[in-house]
Amino acid sequence: MASPELIIEPERIGSSDREEHCARLVLAVYTAVMASSRNDRAAFDAAAQTYRGEFADRLEEDARRAVAQIICRKP
Repeated sequence: MASPELIIEPERIGSSDREEHCARLVLAVYTAVMASSRNDRAAFDAAAQTYRGEFADRLEEDARRAVAQIICRKP
């Protein structure tokens, strides 16, 4: 289980840990929106926006592709 410091201070996380942190955030947002509205498009858009919030330097298309990969590998 991740320590609270990893969630509070993501800028201190190494690149692999940062990716994992972002994946957890993306899944949490996607799951929350799906649970509240069952609107898969809105859930995906919110997850992509969350991803871009973590990796602002990435293009939107790349962010959406990464989010799709994160959601598809969800256990």
